[in-house]
Amino acid sequence: MISFFSGLLSGITLPTVIGSFKFPDLGVLAWFSLTPFYIEIKKEIKKASLRSALGRGFLFGFGFYGVSLYWIFIAMHTYGEIPLWSSFLGIFLAVFLMALFPAVTAALAVLLSRRGLPLWIVFPLIWVVSDFARTVIPLGGFPWSSLAYTQKSFLPLLQILDVTGIYGITFLVIFSNALIGECFLSWKNKKENKTNLPLKPVFVFSLIFISAFVYGQMRLRQVRQDLGRLKTLKVSMIQGNIPQEQKWLEEKVDEIIARHIFLSEEALKERPDLIVWPEAAYPAAVSPENKVLLNLAQFPVPLLMGVVTYDGVIPTIWPPSPEDIKNTGFHLYNSAILVRSGGLVTDRYDKQHLVPMGEYVPLKGVFGSLNQIVPSMSSFTPGHTFNVMDIGHSPATPLRFGVTICYEDLFPSISRIFTRNGADFLVNLTNDAWYEYSSAVFQHFDFSRFRAIENRRTMVRATNTGVTGFFSPTGEVIKEAPIFKELILTAEIPLGGSTSFYTHHGDIFAWLCVVGFIFVIAKFYLRSPHA
Repeated sequence: MISFFSGLLSGITLPTVIGSFKFPDLGVLAWFSLTPFYIEIKKEIKKASLRSALGRGFLFGFGFYGVSLYWIFIAMHTYGEIPLWSSFLGIFLAVFLMALFPAVTAALAVLLSRRGLPLWIVFPLIWVVSDFARTVIPLGGFPWSSLAYTQKSFLPLLQILDVTGIYGITFLVIFSNALIGECFLSWKNKKENKTNLPLKPVFVFSLIFISAFVYGQMRLRQVRQDLGRLKTLKVSMIQGNIPQEQKWLEEKVDEIIARHIFLSEEALKERPDLIVWPEAAYPAAVSPENKVLLNLAQFPVPLLMGVVTYDGVIPTIWPPSPEDIKNTGFHLYNSAILVRSGGLVTDRYDKQHLVPMGEYVPLKGVFGSLNQIVPSMSSFTPGHTFNVMDIGHSPATPLRFGVTICYEDLFPSISRIFTRNGADFLVNLTNDAWYEYSSAVFQHFDFSRFRAIENRRTMVRATNTGVTGFFSPTGEVIKEAPIFKELILTAEIPLGGSTSFYTHHGDIFAWLCVVGFIFVIAKFYLRSPHA
């Protein structure tokens, strides 16, 4: 059970809420909270079976993801209208799938260490490869709860994100735990005159950590200086604070739209250059043929908002069957649209990375019946283009931005593509009312911080119930709003700036770890096992 409790302790190093209690920032614990797990794995190297290593890894993962992902149950049962037993099964399966990653990591690390490869090298390497794999599997990827996010407050270290992405920080955190484990075991064995202190891993870690810290301090100073020379834009965000249970009630549509219009008219007193509404803030399906929204014609500045759009003919029976969709050509999209003066719709982006079991049913041959069991489950169609929107006054003076919707900001590649395509700043539209007052609300907030640093672009994060806020290209909070309050949040944000190494080249660090992993696997086959 040591591995399980090590997982629990590591889980609360991410922003954590239990009941009404919000834990303080415990990110510093991540540097040693996995050490008991590492020591347990180290013990498995001398054993004959890998089953125990798999089990210890699974127990760690079950503790870690159990405490960090419990909020999935709230979204499924409270607002997804999924029965209690099905919701319990859903969260169990989610945690089970995630726990397989540290289980396989532990088993592979033990397997390779038996061939003479140092565990303190292969364990961080395999962990990064495993975390990188979570951006793709299962079901299109779910890299939530990455250990990199535990370091959200360690601003100098976070600056390496513009080179390594989140995997550089993950590597350092895991390496730290491995080093402490090696030192503890050496100290324990030294009392029995068996071994010396592990000087090599101490030297390697110190060199990497000091280099990362010095780089971070230099970049932090440099980027702050550069920000003072950039043009700015005044942005007002509307936090409507619409309860999730009211959001899609037909009788509430006019009231919700009126609330956002009223707040936007109040925001105009601050003379913003752009007004932003959150995900699905306009609670009515809009056809792409509708090029003018007359009820928004009074705004003299551009308005960006989340809205559900569709193609084809809306089916008379809901949820529609695959045959109905085929016959009517109906497709539903979770979109962001830009509305100009006169209510003219000039730009649109359709969400590409949909939430499995929330916005679509994956593997319909297996799970297709859920459409009938859970009537509220929508079947959205993913978008296909990374459309960068422009609020510039002319082609000669473009002012571009990229929009991610909901948990798309969990995937670094999406924000990176928008920045490479010319975005001067980034926007995330989301609705975290699904999760009530839980860990998810605060964990999700930090994804935007990391995307801002990776691409050295300001991140504008507009939400329905919070946390609404602005992040500078250094990851510092420009302005932040309290949660579950109806409000307007306005700030001057810096625009553009130099493009980062990460934006240009992506997850090179993670791919180097993949190459390193392949190399040690090759070495594994070339070496004979120890007696």
